[in-house]
Amino acid sequence: MAACCKVSRTTRRFYRSLLLILLALAILVWIVFDQFDVPPEAVLAMVLGAVSMVGVTIIVAAVGVGLWIIVRKLTESDDSQ
Repeated sequence: MAACCKVSRTTRRFYRSLLLILLALAILVWIVFDQFDVPPEAVLAMVLGAVSMVGVTIIVAAVGVGLWIIVRKLTESDDSQ
């Protein structure tokens, strides 16, 4: 193994556990959709809805932080002069 690619045992365990958890979750979701005969169009709509809500949440949070920074800079007293 090259020196640039050395990873500690703890890090490898963490990534392996994370991968196994994500695979198990995907399999469980797949089984549930298959069990209840959910059409692929409905699955696609749910995935797109979830992704769009995550995107909207990120955008709203970014706008909120931007406004917070602007208000903070406008209300900041100029003690340096």
